Amino acid sequence: MSGAMLDEAGDCDPAHPVPVIIFHGVGDWVLPYDGNEWYASVADVVDLWLDHNGIPASSQVSTELNAGNVVHDAYAGGNDGTCLSMYTVEQEFGAPGDHVWFSQEMDGVSPSRILWEFFNDGCAAVSNAAGEELTSSLTVSPNPFQDALRLQGGKGEALAFRLANLEGQVIQSGILRDGMTLEGLSHLPAGIYLLHAGNRVFRVVK
Repeated sequence: MSGAMLDEAGDCDPAHPVPVIIFHGVGDWVLPYDGNEWYASVADVVDLWLDHNGIPASSQVSTELNAGNVVHDAYAGGNDGTCLSMYTVEQEFGAPGDHVWFSQEMDGVSPSRILWEFFNDGCAAVSNAAGEELTSSLTVSPNPFQDALRLQGGKGEALAFRLANLEGQVIQSGILRDGMTLEGLSHLPAGIYLLHAGNRVFRVVK
């Protein structure tokens, strides 16, 4: 919340991906949104975390809240299912977003509640935001599968996915587009798997 990266990027261990949520005001005079001689810009910080977590920049889905006074950029599909949720506060209570703990509701939800739900639910909410409008007609085939799964019905958009076993171990994750095939699954033991694609979860059998 109105934060910044104060350490060198090399201090972050890439073996430990971590979901990130950021709120930052464009009028922050302590930690300027566009950066200065001491602090990186918010855009640079976002790029750092996308790179650290292996999150595709192409997964970005932008949503305007509060009639455009807040912009939410959701990124998903990183290593271990990580995501990044970025809230740019253009205006709060009629003034440019400042260096404060934001309190004005964002489309009816307080920033504190948004934070809590992010900590409580992990990347589920971000994945929902990235896939909500794209996944209503999704299909996955064949089921049962042998060595590949084909995703169809995603309206041609990039969609974050992860394939996991019933113990929660992520087998593959990344970005798929409509009509693309998830390959290289022949080595998996027979059993039931969960394919998370946007806000949909498919139960698939090998």
